[in-house]
Amino acid sequence: MELQAVCWGGSFAVELVAAFAWNGWQTSSGISGNLGLEYAMKALDARISAERARESRLNRLRSSIGRKYCSNGELSYVTRICSRNVGCIDRDVTEPGQLHAYLEGVSEDGLRIQLRVHNWATDAGRLRAGAVSDITFSSRQSLGNPSYGFSLGPAFTQRAQPGLVFWSDAASWSQCSR
Repeated sequence: MELQAVCWGGSFAVELVAAFAWNGWQTSSGISGNLGLEYAMKALDARISAERARESRLNRLRSSIGRKYCSNGELSYVTRICSRNVGCIDRDVTEPGQLHAYLEGVSEDGLRIQLRVHNWATDAGRLRAGAVSDITFSSRQSLGNPSYGFSLGPAFTQRAQPGLVFWSDAASWSQCSR
């Protein structure tokens, strides 16, 4: 039997492969799983989905510029307690709270946002005692207080001085629900 087949681009014509006589060997166990093309298509689909999600996040953030955003955490400050017998004593206080800020800008990748501090809030609506120092806000990497919304982003510490402008991780903030 004479085998005549034309070779195109390193592949044999189907007729040539079909003409091979079976030699009794088992098929190779090394050929299994996804074919390269199928794998490449899945990777491309995942990349396109990730790009669409990023664009959606960027558009959502950009359309929210000027809106109030919140982050859950703790407010820390110094309070002064005065007594006629002892005089005045400064005491460090930390209590659960929320920082409110207005969204002013978004980074090109949408991972960081620029905010301007508006104010802060506690569960009681005010600080337990009058602050005699700057108020510092520390976010938490937890679900926080469900009535304020959820914050799962990285922890950070920020002065809670109204008007202060700063950049932060977008995942640490959400639109205020109230």
